[in-house]
Amino acid sequence: MGGKQSSQLDIDDVDDYVALSFLTRRQVYSIFKVFSSEEDDAMSFEDFIDLASVFSEEADEKLKAAYVFQMFDFDEDEAIGFADLEELVRRLTSSSKNSGLINPAFRSESDLARSSSQGKRIEKAVHEDALPKETLQKIVEQVLSQSVMGKAKEISYQEFVHLTSKLPDFASAFTIHF
Repeated sequence: MGGKQSSQLDIDDVDDYVALSFLTRRQVYSIFKVFSSEEDDAMSFEDFIDLASVFSEEADEKLKAAYVFQMFDFDEDEAIGFADLEELVRRLTSSSKNSGLINPAFRSESDLARSSSQGKRIEKAVHEDALPKETLQKIVEQVLSQSVMGKAKEISYQEFVHLTSKLPDFASAFTIHF
């Protein structure tokens, strides 16, 4: 059988992953954050198979929603709030040249979330915003006002699943065609 080679994908090789794919640094960090079962900055082959399974054509829409929710919950407080939506819109609209750059002082995506007295806050990525701050805030306020059940200022997991079930293209938008 020969010597066993490591079946781990390591976050230290992020530059290689970015160079060999169409993913940005942030996207690679998000993948490691969500799919690393040991939360050790590495992904096993089984973790990779989980990722491929979740984003396959056959995957259940609710399963996709669960993982997408985790990826959009940047501050890891189990809700998608104002800061999470602001960061999401910022990433979607920032200049393509810098959209994947992060502050090199941060080793991983989880390093971006720093504890504060109430929950966590988000350290913003280093990139050029395409939208003025006022426009960004209006977009986030509009998304929250249209999507949140009741008067809460955040989207819970249950609300997110409900919202994605109403989007006809949700599952196809989060599908990798192998």
